[in-house]
Amino acid sequence: MVREKQAFLRTLIRFLDAGLIGLAFILSYFISFYLREAYHLGEMAYAISPDMGGLLYFTRKNVALVGFYLAGWITALTFVGAYKDLRTQTLASSIVHIVSAGAFALLTVGTPIFLFKMVLTSRLFIATLWIVTVSLLVVMRLLANRMLDYLHTRGYNHVNLLIVGTGKRARDFIRTVRSHANWGLTIVGLIDDDHGMFGKEVE
Repeated sequence: MVREKQAFLRTLIRFLDAGLIGLAFILSYFISFYLREAYHLGEMAYAISPDMGGLLYFTRKNVALVGFYLAGWITALTFVGAYKDLRTQTLASSIVHIVSAGAFALLTVGTPIFLFKMVLTSRLFIATLWIVTVSLLVVMRLLANRMLDYLHTRGYNHVNLLIVGTGKRARDFIRTVRSHANWGLTIVGLIDDDHGMFGKEVE
């Protein structure tokens, strides 16, 4: 049951990430469009107007870029471990995962540009897209961590643990779990082959 919950949560986070990356593409189109107008940076290729029609035209002309960028991000996030140990993952580690994955995603952007000779691709748009993507993913992780912490501290989505052994490692683990109530882990007992430990408190 625990594995199923974790698998569902990982899948949900992946879908949310994919949605945010798509949203980042949309926002970056409008942001880079207005930046070019505000600072007289010239026109951006295939950016015909700052509206949905212009966005759709721009997307059709850059569909390979969108595909590689999205796949690159999700693959990189998976590879760096962004979807592992979600229950105990800190915001700091999430940010490290996102930035690390972002570096790989930037490399994947270069692939379609080279293969499809997309010489008109705007560097400003790529930079804006990367910054917006990282920002949205970090904000989402912050909100997700806060929500999970809130649920765990109120007794929802808890996982009961039965620890094998009563040695130093077991005691250290118990102290760690007790100092992180927001993880949603509850130690219900310990088992050991030393009958003399029966009924005693280890920590």
